[in-house]
Amino acid sequence: MVATALDEGFESINNQFSKLGNHVGMLTQQVIAHFTKQFACTNSPNDWNIYRKYVAANKPHELARLLDFEKEILTTFEEAKVIGKVDKTVAQCQQLFHKTAKRFVQSFSAMAKSHGCEGALIMARSVVNQDGGLGFTFTTAEAENFFAECCHADIDEIIGHFKVHI
Repeated sequence: MVATALDEGFESINNQFSKLGNHVGMLTQQVIAHFTKQFACTNSPNDWNIYRKYVAANKPHELARLLDFEKEILTTFEEAKVIGKVDKTVAQCQQLFHKTAKRFVQSFSAMAKSHGCEGALIMARSVVNQDGGLGFTFTTAEAENFFAECCHADIDEIIGHFKVHI
């Protein structure tokens, strides 16, 4: 009985997509694809996998973009390595953490402005009893509500979840 009701309902929906497609001059599958993109909550493909394919197809352009940020990337990498070392005082770790967070914000903002990149960043230290306040998040303008909308969590929850995994 349930299967019959579902079949009838799906047939009705398919007929509506078909009528709409005829009305706007599109194939039924194109209408369904537009509908799904606009209204359905589906698992989107992994952005990194898509980007990897994009880089493979546009390697010279992406390498040129990367060279624009080469010094910043390497400096940030070195700072991140230093942050990982625990032979610093708590005050030194806090100072370096905040300095690195500021550099990440500058880098993200510059990439958003010059290349249209958007993103969200979470940083935290993981040394228990020393790094309680060392958690940081940042989002570019277009990703402002990323954590609330995609992760269903506020900033404190995100940092807490993140610290559990580092």
